[in-house]
Amino acid sequence: MRPAPFKEKYEHSAPSGVSLVSSRHSSDEYSTEGETVVFGVNKEVLYTMPMFIGRSKVFLSPNGSVVVLDGSVYFGDDYLRTPNITKDEVVSSIYLNGKTWKDIHHATDLNDGKAIESNGCEFGGGWLSRKDYISDLKADWCRNVLIYKMNNGNGNDQEIELPPDHD
Repeated sequence: MRPAPFKEKYEHSAPSGVSLVSSRHSSDEYSTEGETVVFGVNKEVLYTMPMFIGRSKVFLSPNGSVVVLDGSVYFGDDYLRTPNITKDEVVSSIYLNGKTWKDIHHATDLNDGKAIESNGCEFGGGWLSRKDYISDLKADWCRNVLIYKMNNGNGNDQEIELPPDHD
């Protein structure tokens, strides 16, 4: 399965007014090289991250200090890899002030240590529909957690703690 070409720039905003702009540095429409800049409410640069986020789903904390990137740069939160390709896939990454704070793994953090069990509906190249395993993700900044709605494994919602510095 081949992804569609990337746009040159992806932009995201939080209700508080902080925002994120991720730009591809190469003229190659499939390149993942680039830079991401997080802006404060007054459009001042808070920090930069030496990465292009592509189609990852973005959650920004109210003050912009925490960025959660969910899914892959190529396919966002649409697909997961089969366990014969990736044993314990990173489904989300949490950044604090531009530095990796924690990676969230499907088996280790969300599914009681169990690898993804294929439902027999694989796409070319070893991809599975993520909605069959994780139906939704929400950031609850008041409670300081990410909430994953799980469809497989134990079926319970899983909560992952966020960094405390995001008021």
